[in-house]
Amino acid sequence: MESELNVKSIWGLARDNIKGLKPCVHGGKVWDVEKKTGLTREETMDFSSNINPPGSSQKALEAIKNNLGQIPVYPDSTSTALRDAFAKVVGNSA
Repeated sequence: MESELNVKSIWGLARDNIKGLKPCVHGGKVWDVEKKTGLTREETMDFSSNINPPGSSQKALEAIKNNLGQIPVYPDSTSTALRDAFAKVVGNSA
């Protein structure tokens, strides 16, 4: 006896008001600008989204490089080290 799967499309689970939403375009069209104007991405500044035109800070890049080995590890869910650091700055013990 074959078992029949009762699978619903996720689209069928969405409310009607959600189904009618139009896609949101949010910044990052620098590639389109590059094609239309001939300017490179480096020659344009995109202020339409949360972008840092000068790029990442060297300190941030170094911190990332120095901690790549921690990527597969889940972070401390209670942020103990961060809270201890804040406590030292404000003079309270954690």
